Amino acid sequence: MDAPWKRDDNKSSEPSHPVEVREAVAEVKSNYLRKLRTANAKSGWNTTFKQPIPGIRELTLDYNTRMRAINDFCINLNMPSILAEEEPVEPLKTKL
Repeated sequence: MDAPWKRDDNKSSEPSHPVEVREAVAEVKSNYLRKLRTANAKSGWNTTFKQPIPGIRELTLDYNTRMRAINDFCINLNMPSILAEEEPVEPLKTKL
């Protein structure tokens, strides 16, 4: 019996992800973009409510952490990765 995340229509040779995974990725992306529109470049502090105000760096760190967690979940269940493969980085050449 095939895995539940594989496509039945044979339009693509790659298996797709379950609806729950696609919805989780969409939710993380939409929350990130919504918060990013109003974020300051630097984090701050709300003196009235005594709470930190996340900056762009903290929001990006949170986004990356959540996407990696979803990716790890997929890999642990033998699904394909949701993240694009990274290109290999070549070390800088020096004159010395």
